[in-house]
Amino acid sequence: MEISCNDAFLLFRKMIPELKNQAQFVTKLNKHRPKKKFTEYNYKDYWFMGANFSNERRLVIRNKTFSNLNLYRAHFNNLEFEECLFQNCRFTDIYFGSVTFRNCKWDHGILGLTLHNSEMIHCHLEATRIERFEVIEADLIDVAVNNSTEIMSIFFNGDSNIENVNFTNSFLVDGRFQQTRNIGSVIFDRCNLLECHFTNMNLAKTFFRKTILMRSIFSNCMLTSKTIAATCSTEENNYSSIDLHTISNSQSILPTILEKVFGILEPDIKAFALGLTKRIELQSAFISYSFKDKEFALALNQALLMKGVVTFLWEKDAPGGKPVLTIMSENVQKHERLVFIASKNSIRSEACQFELSEGRRKQERNWETILFPIHIDPFLFEVKPEDIRPREKREEYWTNIQELRAINSLDFSVFNKKSIFKSERFFKAVDALIKALRKD
Repeated sequence: MEISCNDAFLLFRKMIPELKNQAQFVTKLNKHRPKKKFTEYNYKDYWFMGANFSNERRLVIRNKTFSNLNLYRAHFNNLEFEECLFQNCRFTDIYFGSVTFRNCKWDHGILGLTLHNSEMIHCHLEATRIERFEVIEADLIDVAVNNSTEIMSIFFNGDSNIENVNFTNSFLVDGRFQQTRNIGSVIFDRCNLLECHFTNMNLAKTFFRKTILMRSIFSNCMLTSKTIAATCSTEENNYSSIDLHTISNSQSILPTILEKVFGILEPDIKAFALGLTKRIELQSAFISYSFKDKEFALALNQALLMKGVVTFLWEKDAPGGKPVLTIMSENVQKHERLVFIASKNSIRSEACQFELSEGRRKQERNWETILFPIHIDPFLFEVKPEDIRPREKREEYWTNIQELRAINSLDFSVFNKKSIFKSERFFKAVDALIKALRKD
């Protein structure tokens, strides 16, 4: 039986003082039928005590769904949730003490599960699937996450306190660990981390052991020589990214780690970084491309982001509620360079030609080079004026093509298969583009 969150919590409040054992709890919960429809999900000062029975095991809540809950000032003590679903829940000023989530699912919905100004102490997540979990100004102390192979979009933001949090044999995708009030003794053991971001973090007490780090980013962090163990690696050349500020802030990083995890072959990279961290700045880039080439565009955009380039990619960044041409024009003007992915598809695209015209006019107005072509097939150099359609646009489009031809176009034509987007050769080609995007 599925029971709504508001009915369940009100029932807990009534039941707990009179319950004497687990069987009574299950019986009353399954017999419960709501007498009226609730429209508000805000409740205050509820205590859910699972350990107030002498010589009894703690209460176990199984196969229940809790959705659209905004709970304030509740206390969960010594409870176990098993195979429960939490969807679109926001917990504010909540205390979780010795609570276990086993084979549960925190569904993404709209909000996922948000923990705000709350505490989670001596808690355990076992084989729990997480699709968006946000921690804001909260305390996580003595928390263990084990065998959770689907942890997607977990965010640690704001003034949080993280102490003795262990991830074991778990797979994290798109984790965001940003500056926190305190972070100590966080361990990733036998985990897979894909596209996780560590930003403005002191990782002196964070340890990665036997962990696979793929396309993750360390930005303005501080690492010790023991933060990333020699047992860590990546797969299929999906190297992680470490910025120069992190290198200069950190102790010496093992050359084997630089090579295996970050793809850096220079063992004395710190000496190099110290001379550059205060000067390197990269130009922002508007990426113009045909939707028919979107797989290449997405791979290029991800590679640029990992290197610290601020980008605009329609697939990721276009806002709703505005005219299409206005979005194009505003963002071409906003970003310093227009990286044009030249192909048969984009040259023939009316939208791409509009973006080129906007970039060319900006270029003429500012007396500086704005357009930056890279080509993934030879069509840019083979097309003739008489090939251009529609005829009324021929002069404008041909002017755009001539402007592109006058600029040295980087050749990405060998990267025509999705598998090659993860190759070392692709990332080296991106490095050539990064060099050209450096500010003088």
